[in-house]
Amino acid sequence: MLSTQAVNLALEHNIDIIFLDGYGDPVGRIWFSKLGSTALIRRRQLDAEVNQEIGLDLVREMISQKINNQVQFLKKLMYARPGKESLFQEPLAVIERALTRYMDWRKKPVSFQALIPMSAFCIRTITTKNPWFLI
Repeated sequence: MLSTQAVNLALEHNIDIIFLDGYGDPVGRIWFSKLGSTALIRRRQLDAEVNQEIGLDLVREMISQKINNQVQFLKKLMYARPGKESLFQEPLAVIERALTRYMDWRKKPVSFQALIPMSAFCIRTITTKNPWFLI
């Protein structure tokens, strides 16, 4: 059961409520009725589609955040495994160097088509030089 207060609180914070059936399939939804984040998100998506620079910035930020998240995850693993820090030091150094190169590269003007090979290079650098990283 869901109280009215809980629904109101969710709506005040612009949180959608989705009702699911026993199989996890959506059967209903409650969302904030005023023009808000859903319409704003759609508008921004259309802006990104029309203006490639906005889309390019978004992709650049997603890639750098993905690499940063991987670094943070590996550091947490390293601290959780005392005595095995040496297994993590070289891969972390490789990833951090790739991230530094990527951050320098992303400041340069580039076309959307040029972003794909560079992004693949950063990810390939992380995974192929460190096959254990995929585990």
